Amino acid sequence: MRRQAVLVLTLAVAGGTLAAQDKGEDVMKQYAERSKPVAEHERLDALAGSWKQEIVWHAPAAGKASGRSVNRWILGRRFLQCETVGGSGPFYSEGLTTLGYDVRKKEYFALGIDTMGTAYVNPHGRWDEAARSFVLKGEWLDDLSGAPYAFTQTFRIEGKDRYVYELVFDVPNQPPLKVLEITHTRE
Repeated sequence: MRRQAVLVLTLAVAGGTLAAQDKGEDVMKQYAERSKPVAEHERLDALAGSWKQEIVWHAPAAGKASGRSVNRWILGRRFLQCETVGGSGPFYSEGLTTLGYDVRKKEYFALGIDTMGTAYVNPHGRWDEAARSFVLKGEWLDDLSGAPYAFTQTFRIEGKDRYVYELVFDVPNQPPLKVLEITHTRE
């Protein structure tokens, strides 16, 4: 009798363990499926490649410069990594921006760092079909004053070989302030 009880208990535990393993495997399959790139990632493909940049600074001081950006897919086409170098003098900058689409939040995002500071930006937003633009919004803490400013980054697709990036700050009690415009032409 005791042997039968031990056998029944062993089979019950083994069955529960196998069921838990099956459930765990199902959960992992669900995670794997959710981690795949989706159709929204394909929109970012318009920004992939090597680009010549024409840079126009509007504020805090006006200036023009040139640069280069190499934008390549990473991590199984989940993210677009953009490496930029451009400008001269006080306008010189090296930057690294990763663009992606967050399936959970159903929005585009950027994670950007550059040599013009030690902070990062992380705007997020949507694709505007009518304007053929990625429109991302975020907040920036001014390096000098510490004041927070809302900003908008726009990546406007003008054709398969051209896109324009704009950076606009929302300054309280003033009209929107366009700080930067970069025209990208495919190399």
